[in-house]
Amino acid sequence: MVSDDVRRFVEEFLRRRERAEGFDASRHSYYVPSVRRLFLQFLLTGHVVDLFYMSKEDVVTLGLLVSRDVYRIDPGFYVHAVKYARYISLKKDAPLLALVSGVACGYDSEDLVRLLSTYTPRILVERFYNMFRYGTFPYRVEISRRRVRKLLARVIEEWEREGKLRWLAVKYPRSLRTLVRLVMDYVKIDSEVYDFLFYKGRNVTDPLLKARVMVREALRRREHGRAYELIVEHGLPFSLARPISYSLFDDRIFNIMSPYDIAMFCEALYRVARGERCMNPRVTVDGLVRAVERKGVKVPQWYIARTYIYTALRHGVDDPVAQAWARVWSMKMVQTAEELERLGLGLERASIILVLDGSASMSPRKRDLSRNILMQGLLCWVPFFRNVKNIVMFSGDAFYLEPDYVHRIDRIFDLLERAPNDGTCVECGLELALEEVKSGEYSHTVLITDEQANIISDVEYSEDHIASRVAEYCKLYIHNPQPYPAHVVRPRKNKIVPVYGRQAEDILVSVILDRLYELGEEEIIRLVEKANSV
Repeated sequence: MVSDDVRRFVEEFLRRRERAEGFDASRHSYYVPSVRRLFLQFLLTGHVVDLFYMSKEDVVTLGLLVSRDVYRIDPGFYVHAVKYARYISLKKDAPLLALVSGVACGYDSEDLVRLLSTYTPRILVERFYNMFRYGTFPYRVEISRRRVRKLLARVIEEWEREGKLRWLAVKYPRSLRTLVRLVMDYVKIDSEVYDFLFYKGRNVTDPLLKARVMVREALRRREHGRAYELIVEHGLPFSLARPISYSLFDDRIFNIMSPYDIAMFCEALYRVARGERCMNPRVTVDGLVRAVERKGVKVPQWYIARTYIYTALRHGVDDPVAQAWARVWSMKMVQTAEELERLGLGLERASIILVLDGSASMSPRKRDLSRNILMQGLLCWVPFFRNVKNIVMFSGDAFYLEPDYVHRIDRIFDLLERAPNDGTCVECGLELALEEVKSGEYSHTVLITDEQANIISDVEYSEDHIASRVAEYCKLYIHNPQPYPAHVVRPRKNKIVPVYGRQAEDILVSVILDRLYELGEEEIIRLVEKANSV
């Protein structure tokens, strides 16, 4: 069970919501998870940001309390759960906050040092150390700031053992300088790194650090050509090249770009390669295609889809760069299945039937991605496209489509063309899906529609009855990419789960959370133990 501190926080939070929203909480019942389940839920799904109902401060307070309780009750589970979440979770702030709470309670081990060393110097200063310096804890902290600085000194030693320290100095000089100032009494800093950080690198001999100093001087003198040559020759971070004119770039730039950089700047660099931005470009289409195929698979799948769609819309589906992103998509489908399997929640075994609203209100024919609600909804479910076994499209009527429409990203436009772009008959789509799920071959039905207000309102509509019948055979997720501003969410009813989100990460978090609700206490413990043994 949760501790008295957590219970008091929840009771006070509920009283605030009663005052703000004018309802009587005593007339409602609430689901109270175990502290282990609540901890794992926070690690895998926690956003340390201002939310609609909870402020950022509330999220931090609850996260710290639950992390402390788990550390005191079961230190082994605490360590395993944090390691599990750190290496697979999309929410990197939550595991760090759990580590803050553990350290505040006296947690100290080599595992802790290794986990902290996976964060950047800026994150460690701003979100770890400053919590002990300026943050307010909802309980008594059992560690001094001096011991925290000693812990961070061990992190720097870990970076040096792994050969990361000089690269971090080049990429994050300001934040590493701040971190070194905090720990310099407890660790001997590499003399080259120290000279680079505090004396502008006048006497450094290390090639990487020396090249960074020379780039800084070249940029100061506006010798951009010299700076660019140094950056690509020594493999310095791409961020140093951003102030330099694209007219100086050539295919070597792709060697220093991260996968995210390639996806983010793909369109801009493609214009250069086609001669649309500067005269005599040295960036080539072939070079961009090779870079996409080599590094693109490390980009999140929904971002691959978005980059492909933008490229194909501008240059056509037969364009070589668009086709390169389509090939990367196929490789990413396999990788995503492996990542889902690593979660250990059985999501990789899901068998899904998609029910898509192709009515005019979903704007399926819009080429502007920001206005095409059907496309927005589809991109949210990209991580599960491999698991789609059938598709139902509905508007005034409903019909089946082959799952190949989502298995291959280059067919996504064909799918949109099949949308009737007419009226809305949610019942028609659900009725056709019901015929399929009766076979028992499906674990999930995903309904993407902007008519969610009808389905989850207090009034009983015909589609309510059909949705309940579908849910007798499998889990039903109802997803509205752009929900109405009020009264669009009610508590989960049987196996009907309304979800909201405009990014794949949000939907994945919702599915993970829903799956965790289904696990028993012993299953949760086995889950994190198994993940740490792999």
